[in-house]
Amino acid sequence: MHSILIVDDHSYARNLMRGIVQNIFEHAKIEEAASLFQARSLIAKQDFNLALVDISLPDGSGIDLVKEII
Repeated sequence: MHSILIVDDHSYARNLMRGIVQNIFEHAKIEEAASLFQARSLIAKQDFNLALVDISLPDGSGIDLVKEII
């Protein structure tokens, strides 16, 4: 089973991405975060196969998060 993280501070964007991901990966486990803090908490608890990360988040840059996890 694929494990996917969606990080975006806009709920409509997270919902849109969730729908797209569910169409491609029907049985994926999808987690959502609205901030870098929430994303880091989720990443500390589990590994993800894919992360869809917004560049501009209220508590920092999504680019920094990607650099941390690769």
